[in-house]
Amino acid sequence: MAGKRSKRGRDDALAAYRRIRKPMPPPTRTDEDRRRESLDEVERREARDAADDAVADRRTQAAPEPGHGSPPDGSG
Repeated sequence: MAGKRSKRGRDDALAAYRRIRKPMPPPTRTDEDRRRESLDEVERREARDAADDAVADRRTQAAPEPGHGSPPDGSG
């Protein structure tokens, strides 16, 4: 005859899970959280790209487009 079930076994919704689950040991090594490093790298890259874009914008504004310089008659 099977053993008597405890009160916990009747009301416990996870009883079947607890019967078959094997306990896991804690992890031996944890990896560091590198989200901050990743975010810092993204910020540096965006700042560098923004600076490069600003330099490129200044260069295009300083150089007149061909055909839009002084008038051909030399009066300007």
